[in-house]
Amino acid sequence: MSLSLLIPSPPDVSDSVSFERVVFQADDPNTPNAQLVVERTEFVHDGEESDVYKGTLFGGPETQVVCRLAFSQDARRRQANEARFYTSKLKDLQGVWVPHYYGFYIGNTKFGLTSCLVLSYCGVRIEGELEDLDVPFKKLLVHAAIDLHNADIVHGNLTEDNVLNNNGRPVIIDFKDATEAECKAGVVKFGAVEPDEFDFPCEELLDFFGFLKIWKPRMLSAGIVGDRIADDHALGAQGIFF
Repeated sequence: MSLSLLIPSPPDVSDSVSFERVVFQADDPNTPNAQLVVERTEFVHDGEESDVYKGTLFGGPETQVVCRLAFSQDARRRQANEARFYTSKLKDLQGVWVPHYYGFYIGNTKFGLTSCLVLSYCGVRIEGELEDLDVPFKKLLVHAAIDLHNADIVHGNLTEDNVLNNNGRPVIIDFKDATEAECKAGVVKFGAVEPDEFDFPCEELLDFFGFLKIWKPRMLSAGIVGDRIADDHALGAQGIFF
């Protein structure tokens, strides 16, 4: 179980691009039993603790993938945590709300010991703020977030930076800070009065849906908060109502 990755040099003032061939070995017993080859790579993003490349996966039907390289010990540890979620809690959500997982690998690059997480390519980051997304996309994104939490996953950094637009369908990425916890959504209704933490106990979803602006702001009048009772169109704890 290995990964052969052609890594291009980061973009700089020069027009010339050099490549480094690196062979990584699987560092996850759940990695598919295959020899992966990724070429036609291009530099995508230089993060605080990792570099991201887009490439073509060979050895079967050609597939667009993303390879994220992590260099520091802490970054590799957090990437291993993400791989663990892809092979457990996220398994049934792959190809639905999260990318497909192709493996977690370790090898040596010019930067030293390096880990590599290989995922399917799922579009580009959303543009603008969460509240500016169109309503159909928001509704799908609410479904995605609820399904994550119903699988007992707390993302840890659920922001616009970690939401992709895959041809009009949201995909959530970056689970390196994820944790396992029973944190259900409760009742979610578009256009209802925003609940508080007592009515909606999941802090991450309460904050995320607040950023999405799917609720009306709470208005205090004579000490009475507006009606929050879901109508006949609302869903229960396992869904949402529009």
